[in-house]
Amino acid sequence: MIRVQPVQASHNSVTGTTVYTMLATYPRSIHAQFLTHRDKSKNSSSSRAIPVLTEIENIKADPVQIMWSRNQKGMQGELITDENEIQDLNNLVMDYREAAFSFVEGLSDSKGHNIHKQNVNRFLEPFSNITVLISATEWSNFDWLRIDGAAQHEIAVLAAALKDCRENMVAMPIYEGEYHVPFVDRIRDEDGKLRYYSMDSQVELTLEEAIKVSASCNAQTSYRRLDDSLEKAEDMQEKLRSGDKLHASPYEHICTPIQLPMHYLKTLSLELFMSKLPEGITHVSRDLSLWSGNMRNWIQYRHLIPNNTYFG
Repeated sequence: MIRVQPVQASHNSVTGTTVYTMLATYPRSIHAQFLTHRDKSKNSSSSRAIPVLTEIENIKADPVQIMWSRNQKGMQGELITDENEIQDLNNLVMDYREAAFSFVEGLSDSKGHNIHKQNVNRFLEPFSNITVLISATEWSNFDWLRIDGAAQHEIAVLAAALKDCRENMVAMPIYEGEYHVPFVDRIRDEDGKLRYYSMDSQVELTLEEAIKVSASCNAQTSYRRLDDSLEKAEDMQEKLRSGDKLHASPYEHICTPIQLPMHYLKTLSLELFMSKLPEGITHVSRDLSLWSGNMRNWIQYRHLIPNNTYFG
């Protein structure tokens, strides 16, 4: 079943731009369509990260829901609503799925071919949902394209659920030097200082620790478990940032507001304008909006990490 959970929303108190982070579960079959929207930062559950037998149990516990449609000309079928026919079609899929389970168990059997999960689990993807952590400032184009009668039924339902979730989230106003940190609780104290806390233990975290915990939880989306402890965060930090290749995508969801006096900057020469831009801003659009990666008016923490992208 398609579902969307709120994670965190933050409002840039100067520019008015809001960043939303949500956790969405939907059929893997439409994931490629969602990936075409490059203005979204994403971390997702991975077939390569989940043991074969665990993935089979995940599919049984959370079966994919197919929205069947009648064949006709064009890319969009006519939605089938007859419950008896839908049940007949689902029963056919269940037979096909059971055959696939037997097939992949045979492939992965250590006494047989002993094939790795990165190959085997691909054969289970038609029957599986995918869980994706999504963060973005830009939503209007996505809504316009996908909440539409011409969109595939599943992605139209997903888009509507994402929109409904955003509209029911309360965005916290935050200021320069403060952070949007998914999976970390934030409370503004009586002195106006933003404080960060572990969700489970409610232990207070420094900003540095909050960023580590958030990145750890963002990365854990790849294998569907969540441990927001500082110990896990330190271990995950080592995995993400050690070695010669940085695993940077979990840091894209973490961001801090850009709060520059644009009315002043717009009066400067181009050279002086560029010199005033803080670290982490990657480009400026024609309307002089400031961007960091795919976020407008927010600096993604990814772009504050040296060598976060290889340009060889």
